[in-house]
Amino acid sequence: KRKMEATTEEDNVGNEEKHRIEEEKRTLFRLNQEAQKKRVPSSSLKNLDSNIKKNTSFIKKLKQFSNDQTEAISQELQTLNLSKYISEVVNSIAEAKLKVTDILGMVKVCSLLHQRFPEFTPSLLPVLIRIFAPSSDPADKSSRIIKRRTTLRLLGELFLYGVYSDGDVIYKIVNEMATSDQTDKDGFQNLPLMVSFVRSVGDELLGLKNRKASSEPTEDKISKDLKTLFTNLLDRYFESVSKFLVQEHKDLRAKERENHHILETKGELSEGSSAAYDRQRKGYEKLLLQVQQLAETLSKDMPNLPEDSNTTRIDVGPITTSRDKGENAQVETIFDDEDTRTFYENLPDLRTLVPGVLLGETEPKTDKDVKDVKDVKEPVKDVPKETKEKEKTAEVKPEDKAKETNNKETKEAKESKEATKEAKESKESKEGKEKEDKEEKDTTGTANISKLDALLARLHQCVNRDLIDQASIEFCYSNSKNNRKKLVKALFNVNRTALALLPYYSRMAATINQYMKDVGSMLSTMLEEEFQSLYQKKDQTNIETKIRNIRFIGELTKFRVFPANQTLNILKSCLDDFLHHNIDVACALLECVGRFLYRTPETHLRTKLLLEHLMRLKQTQNLANRLDFMVENAYYHCIPPERQVQKKEEDNPIRAYVDKLIFRDLNKGTIKEVLKQLRKLPWQATEVEDQVLAKLIKIHRGKYVNIPFVASLVAGLSRYHEMLGIKFVDALLENIRVGLEENNFKKRQKQLMEVKLLGELYNFTLIESQLIFDTLEMLLTFGHIGDVAADTPLDPVNDYFRCRMVCCLLDTCGQYFDSGSSKKKLDRFLIYFQRYYLSKSPVLPMEIDFMISDCFEALRPSLTRLTTVDQCNEAITNFAQLEKIAPSNPRPMVVEQSDSETDDDTDDTVSSEGSDNSDDEEEGRNQVEDDTADFNRGPIKSNTDSEFDRELRAMITEGVESRKLESRSNARFDMSIPINLLKSQPGTGRGRMEDEPPPQPTEGVQFRLLMKKGGKQLTKNLNIPHDSNLASNSMNKQSAQREEQAELKKIVLQYGERDESEDGDHEDVGRGRGGGRGRGRAKKIYLAGAPQHRRS
Repeated sequence: KRKMEATTEEDNVGNEEKHRIEEEKRTLFRLNQEAQKKRVPSSSLKNLDSNIKKNTSFIKKLKQFSNDQTEAISQELQTLNLSKYISEVVNSIAEAKLKVTDILGMVKVCSLLHQRFPEFTPSLLPVLIRIFAPSSDPADKSSRIIKRRTTLRLLGELFLYGVYSDGDVIYKIVNEMATSDQTDKDGFQNLPLMVSFVRSVGDELLGLKNRKASSEPTEDKISKDLKTLFTNLLDRYFESVSKFLVQEHKDLRAKERENHHILETKGELSEGSSAAYDRQRKGYEKLLLQVQQLAETLSKDMPNLPEDSNTTRIDVGPITTSRDKGENAQVETIFDDEDTRTFYENLPDLRTLVPGVLLGETEPKTDKDVKDVKDVKEPVKDVPKETKEKEKTAEVKPEDKAKETNNKETKEAKESKEATKEAKESKESKEGKEKEDKEEKDTTGTANISKLDALLARLHQCVNRDLIDQASIEFCYSNSKNNRKKLVKALFNVNRTALALLPYYSRMAATINQYMKDVGSMLSTMLEEEFQSLYQKKDQTNIETKIRNIRFIGELTKFRVFPANQTLNILKSCLDDFLHHNIDVACALLECVGRFLYRTPETHLRTKLLLEHLMRLKQTQNLANRLDFMVENAYYHCIPPERQVQKKEEDNPIRAYVDKLIFRDLNKGTIKEVLKQLRKLPWQATEVEDQVLAKLIKIHRGKYVNIPFVASLVAGLSRYHEMLGIKFVDALLENIRVGLEENNFKKRQKQLMEVKLLGELYNFTLIESQLIFDTLEMLLTFGHIGDVAADTPLDPVNDYFRCRMVCCLLDTCGQYFDSGSSKKKLDRFLIYFQRYYLSKSPVLPMEIDFMISDCFEALRPSLTRLTTVDQCNEAITNFAQLEKIAPSNPRPMVVEQSDSETDDDTDDTVSSEGSDNSDDEEEGRNQVEDDTADFNRGPIKSNTDSEFDRELRAMITEGVESRKLESRSNARFDMSIPINLLKSQPGTGRGRMEDEPPPQPTEGVQFRLLMKKGGKQLTKNLNIPHDSNLASNSMNKQSAQREEQAELKKIVLQYGERDESEDGDHEDVGRGRGGGRGRGRAKKIYLAGAPQHRRS
């Protein structure tokens, strides 16, 4: 974080620094131009220090000049008299190993020397120009290029700062370099110098529009003729370079065609051909980059490079295999899907995520010479010591003035040079040691080590792309050479069984390798050496280590860190010794990276030939079955077998629409809408019913939670299409039986869903309870002949899946078997069920035991489970005896009407006339006959019923108490006759006093007068004439009530007739007790047109 903040501050200060440099540049230019007029006379120099020791020390500092010493050297220069040492000063400047960042500081020092000593500039220019003289020694080629680059930059800056005004000097140097490049057999060797020169001073020297605006003094100084000369020279040079680039491009394509032909004929390239191609390709890429930089600087267009489609290109793209040629040829990409391609190709760009200084960039990104610094920094270390000494002896020659000095001064100068050389070497060695100690100290800092150790400790937890990318970014903050070695060692030492980590470790190595090239090379070298070591041992041990090694190589190959040709060489080595573990290693390599190599254009042909060789080896050798299958899998993994494209049958529109409604649209909120859409289908066509039935019966295609909704749809449709419900139930029962016959483990989820659907159909009153019990019995006895404990193929002893099916069915609809004959049947079944699973094993699996316990607790909470088969047999015997001794003439039974019946029949019980309740009475009689045995034992009340009775009594008592507190004056006029004064219902003497004779028929309207005599309530009959107001009002009121009651009765009868016509199953709906599925008749409620679940 501190480094990032420091980098941000440097970027903010960049603009201020540029303005300061521009201002200093203008000042120095003006002072250098006025030096000849304002130069200090030579007589005044005598007052300065001319001590030979101090002057020698100053000259030594110039040889070791750096930008940090600019201020100190400038101040020391003001106190020294160097008039006798100008030649030594000039030679020191020429020999100084300057960096690009030191150029401006050296220009300031040269400006001060130019302003004080008139003979300095004429002495400096020849020495600097001599550096560009041609040399026949190829040994110092690299050092000469580096020296020329910095010297050319120095000459350009001295000209722009006004130290010398002759532009022909630098023009001649540039012209000579351009001319030598055009005649050089090796190509444009000076192209990097030209690019560096144009990019550094081209904006001011040439006035290029795409560069920064130059300062006003230099604009006035540079003449238009000089600009024109430079412009024409660089244009001609760019044309020559462009032609050379096109020719190199053609030569590279020719080499690729030659390699392509060799691959087709021989299957592989020789090491010499491969190395020659790599050198030519790298040289071409370097040339292309430099030409692009020059074209960008000069605002020129790049030359057109012709492409040849018949060659094997360097880049990777989609290919078409030979077996796919034809009209239906399909283009195969290297990776199977987009996610895989993104994982192996889209690596995070560390330059945009971390500061550049953490990636090894020593210069700020805003500096235009960052690339020049990199080019200068590295080769300096490789300059031979002998070359340095030859260059010094060749360049350090005394000028004319030095020859005129006396012998004493010459001897002292030589001694001072030798002392300077010795001091320089000692200082360089000392500084080198200090630098190494400092670097070692930095890399082994406690904070840095702790961060790296923490990162390496959690590296095995990076099991996805985001975590490994984050780890790569964190490593950049601990980047150093030693830490990179530790990282490579940690990646290499991955556990031999942790094969799943190899792709992520390879991705981390590839990400860091973008900017730290030694990571990929070190890891690849270590893996290759490990493979060679294991391969040469030829033992039959460490197979896991071998597999880990070869898969790691394969993953790095897919990230293009490990060379693909070297991977194929490893595969060829395994095929050459195709025995024992080499077969496993070869197959593991092909399964990991074989398809990548086969689909990559440059390795396609060679991989194909190696795969064919692999199959020939398989046929000629008598391999074990395991190895035989392994070889076939590896081969077909790389080249999948041809498959005929199956034509997908076009689905019927109605069938597709029904599929969409049932399996995609159906949910709790859309049942009504789906049912409505299904009813709109053209049901008059016979195939429509079959298509809907075929979709509904495939319940396993839908969701488990949608099973009740499907049952609701079937119940709703069966009201309008009776045969659909019958066919559906038949097909469902057939599927359940077929599932028991097949006993296929793969279809068990389907069987559970079918049993669940059967229970839901019972809940929606579509089937009878007897069908449920028949199915339960089939689940226990199917496949068994006689004894259910026998071990049969259809129901093995160790298979408890039928127990799971029974529990699923009982959990769905068993809660409704709590009264009547259904309750007795369920109790008897539970005994048989216990005997069934106990006969398999007294100790059940934990999951099955918990499932059965939950089921029994929901159905019979007070039931005690039996523990042995003998107890089950005894319980079955006792249950059969109880059924035999049941009384034949049970006592009469009073059946209480449920709230639902009261609500439905309120209007029918208003009047006692008619025969509206005849159906209910018949149903009650049938109910009594069916459930006689149950009620002989007396009513069985559960805890819920007892609680309900208590609540009802409390409510009634509260109502009576509240009525006592009401005022007697609130009694209505038309109060009802007290019950204790009545003796019978109307028509049978109702309203007659106990001591009063029956009323005689009279004319008028009979009223009953309530009286109180002696604290006793009495009634008396009154005969009111018809013409009285009281009689007429009473008659009108009674007539209106009768009409309203008749109208209400008519409406209720119409509702009943319509329900009977729409519902095909009158018996299930109209039963008083729902066939033993709860007390009282269940209300007929519809969920989206289908009956809802039964109410207990």
